[in-house]
Amino acid sequence: MKKLTLHTPAQEIREFLIAENKDGYELSPDLEEKLDKIEFCRELIGNSVDELDLIAKLRKEFKIGRTQAYNILYDTDKVFNKRQILIDKTFSEIQKSISIAMAKQDAKALAACIKNKIEAIKAFYGDKETFEVANIQPPDVVFLNDPGLVNQFVPNADEVLDITAKLIKMYGGDVTDANYENV
Repeated sequence: MKKLTLHTPAQEIREFLIAENKDGYELSPDLEEKLDKIEFCRELIGNSVDELDLIAKLRKEFKIGRTQAYNILYDTDKVFNKRQILIDKTFSEIQKSISIAMAKQDAKALAACIKNKIEAIKAFYGDKETFEVANIQPPDVVFLNDPGLVNQFVPNADEVLDITAKLIKMYGGDVTDANYENV
């Protein structure tokens, strides 16, 4: 019998990786295999491999089809956030350059590295005034028919019958095209 779950395999792997206390929690062999594939893909992303080359390397490494390779890339993004991997890689490269410039005592190179770091921060995170469009959430909408909450007049059943009777008297039996403002 299959286990009913509301989590995708990528969500289960992510929860496993971020769990502080892993006692009594193990990944199934299928999830272990998927995690190996996701970590391999993460390494390729971290090495700035082009997406088409990445898919080709995944296919070759694991002997899988193109669709499965794209699924691994998608799951990698869900587990590790592909954009954050690239940001971390960029900042680690900049930090290496800063360390080398400091070791060589090259003030000009150090200034250029710090300038690049500042530009990277602006490029990846923007100014404090900007924010990512993906973070915009639509407001919660609650549909109501309580007249006190929507500030609209809602007649009770007797008033509806009276209005209907007036409309029938004014327009005859067909009240579908009636002008309600005359009532």
